[in-house]
Amino acid sequence: MESFIQLGSKIKRIVKGKFNSGPNLKGSSNLSVLPKVNVDILAVNTKTDQIVSHQRTHNLALRDGRNLIRDFLDNEEVTGLTTFALGTGDKEEEDTDEELENEVFADQITKTTKDTGKLTCIYYLRAEDANNNDLKEAILRTDQGRVYARVVFNEAIEKNDSIAVTFTWELTWVVV
Repeated sequence: MESFIQLGSKIKRIVKGKFNSGPNLKGSSNLSVLPKVNVDILAVNTKTDQIVSHQRTHNLALRDGRNLIRDFLDNEEVTGLTTFALGTGDKEEEDTDEELENEVFADQITKTTKDTGKLTCIYYLRAEDANNNDLKEAILRTDQGRVYARVVFNEAIEKNDSIAVTFTWELTWVVV
């Protein structure tokens, strides 16, 4: 039996359950979908318009986040990501994390955008919010409290009433 599958812009022929050999497929039908999660953090002094910190880091899609997708696919009642939270803890991310080490601020995600295989969550932290904290960690979670991802920053952001921060969290699912 012969059938076809579209991967990106290329269509591959499947013969007897195996893909025709291609550069990334290696003739096998054992494909996996993996999450890739990256965060871009841009802190700006609103009084001088100067960038005070710019960080880009990879972080974990946590076990609870992967289970959130599993539960959605199993038709359980789950909600999407709604909340962005910040903390001052610096404990390295672990797959079993379900909260921040020391949460100091939470708010609704400012904006989301969708693309093929990708969700971007943007949060804009205003200069008047979360002040007098050395911000070191952040999470994305649902309104049910389920955490999809947690990140520990490369360097702390010394938050005061002059600093506004834009967090751009890219959630991408890739076929490997």
